[in-house]
Amino acid sequence: MKKKLNIVLFLCILSSLATAQVQLKICPVFNASSLFKQEPKTDSISVLRFYVSSVQLFFQDGTKHTEPRSYHLMDLEEAESFIVHLKAPNNPIAKVLFHLGIDSITSTSGALDGVLDPVKGMYWAWQSGYINFKLEGKSQKCNTSKKEFVFHIGGYSSPFYALRKIEIPVHYQENGLVKIEMNLNTLLSSLDLSKTNSVMIPGREAMQVADLFQNMFSNK
Repeated sequence: MKKKLNIVLFLCILSSLATAQVQLKICPVFNASSLFKQEPKTDSISVLRFYVSSVQLFFQDGTKHTEPRSYHLMDLEEAESFIVHLKAPNNPIAKVLFHLGIDSITSTSGALDGVLDPVKGMYWAWQSGYINFKLEGKSQKCNTSKKEFVFHIGGYSSPFYALRKIEIPVHYQENGLVKIEMNLNTLLSSLDLSKTNSVMIPGREAMQVADLFQNMFSNK
């Protein structure tokens, strides 16, 4: 009987190791400081909200972990929303892959709940689908009356499909935690805010902004 209990205990330990907790923490940065510690300045971010979906971990041993039903809404007003908890092996990770936005199938699948619920303020309409990425703030580079910029980036219909795949090589992780820096200066400095400071519908401009998303993310 004791031998059987030891075997059961051993199997339980193996099972827990196979589904260890791995955390991805996205750290938004603007003007070289954390957005969560942002002080009132002339240039500032007031709204940051975006979807992370289809999260995958690629391990150094060649295996991978795919998160089931993988949808996360990250909102500057909720710091905890920037942490993704994964039941995945705590093995050395070679790279992280995810989509920034919501895919076309999900966008047309009808009423959805949880973070995909339209009450979250990230859904235009059936014809346009989800807003993948919202960024609003102020910059002295804008020629608008209040120096404001507004980017609501989305669209799921060809040729204006704004979903973007983000691949991040992992150079550093600690105790199951992988920190991913999201540098908003990288995005905004790539735009001429004097000309492009308001994009709120799917189209060519939204695609151009979406093409810049990959450059924002890095593991440091």
